[in-house]
Amino acid sequence: MKSILSLFVVLIFASPVLAQTEEEKTNLKTYQLWEEEVWGKGKLELVKQLVAPEYIRHEPTGDRVVIPEQYAEEIRKYRKMMESNAFTNKRHAISAKGDLVWIRSSVKPTDSKAGNKGSIRAIQVYRFVNGRLAETWWLSSNDQGPWPDFDR
Repeated sequence: MKSILSLFVVLIFASPVLAQTEEEKTNLKTYQLWEEEVWGKGKLELVKQLVAPEYIRHEPTGDRVVIPEQYAEEIRKYRKMMESNAFTNKRHAISAKGDLVWIRSSVKPTDSKAGNKGSIRAIQVYRFVNGRLAETWWLSSNDQGPWPDFDR
């Protein structure tokens, strides 16, 4: 397991460039399927294909391990909640280095009159094993608004 310090070094010094190695290309392709097909379109049948048998999640609420079936159900519930609110998700940057892919993203309400709150700015680092999501570190800041470049 990589130390959190080594992850920050990767985040600080990794410039957002296109993947160079086959491993990085594979990991970016897996992430793209994850973002577009699973999260974007709700194709939860892909979770078992894209996630390792045990997926370690380091989240603001603590660390945990989930299995693909369990995590697919969590995604289904989260997507349902997000559909009932008007939110816009935006990926600002993405980069790959070795077995890691990192993403900088924002979520913000699209209709403030409807009472939607909960803007999030986040950085998420994914570790891949054999092209599958094996571990993630999710660092977020709630209610500080999206990243300043949200509207670019």
